[in-house]
Amino acid sequence: MRCFLAISLVLVLVLPCPALAEEEGAVGGNTQVRVTYNVTDLGIVEVLESWKNMKLSSGTYPYFSASRESGIIPVHVENGSFAVSFATRSYLKHEEGKVYFVTPDFYYEDNALDVDVTLRFPGNLSYVSSNLEPLSVESNTLRWRLSDVQHQVVIAEFIQTSAFAPPDYPVGSLYQVDPATLPELTAEEIPQNPDEALKELETIIKMIGAQEDVDPDMVRILRRSLSKFYYLFAVYGLVKGFVPEGAELGEDGGGSES
Repeated sequence: MRCFLAISLVLVLVLPCPALAEEEGAVGGNTQVRVTYNVTDLGIVEVLESWKNMKLSSGTYPYFSASRESGIIPVHVENGSFAVSFATRSYLKHEEGKVYFVTPDFYYEDNALDVDVTLRFPGNLSYVSSNLEPLSVESNTLRWRLSDVQHQVVIAEFIQTSAFAPPDYPVGSLYQVDPATLPELTAEEIPQNPDEALKELETIIKMIGAQEDVDPDMVRILRRSLSKFYYLFAVYGLVKGFVPEGAELGEDGGGSES
């Protein structure tokens, strides 16, 4: 973790820091990026991001989320624009009692970027400082407006005043599962954790794929379903060690699902 933050800070110091834009909207012919990060009470970052005025007018663009859960997302570009939404825990870094929010590197190989960033954070985080002065700080919301960006990471430092909510939500009889209501499972077959269930589903998909005359579209659909389950369980902090076969997870948390 310390190494990641050191690399991020070196990038901030070495790469030219963009000026804060004075007005809303594009400067010249730059590509415009608008992104909202919503840090939930669970410690999950919900991301909603849109690009427009790209050099690529249509087709597929490999959007790098820099998140362990989503990796590289192939997004559909139409009229030079796309929008993407996902959730991740990768943007919050915990070190020595502090919490750092770190964005991906704002970079587009074909054009400079004008970036409007909004960060909303819950009451258990107290804002301390950031590597770039925010345009505004109010109601647990930070906002930056950056112009002519070619490489830029935004880092915000927080003090955590209380714990994030646990990922398993409320407890009590209303939220308990009675194994007797699942007649397909014996007591020995009830999974002890999501890793166990995901691994079993992956094994079944491999067995189906090994059969002769199997429908390849069906295998792809099942693989996609496995990835969806893995994504949800991983985002909510329930996966301990399982990674789907074919997933490439780098040290920076990025990766892609084959």
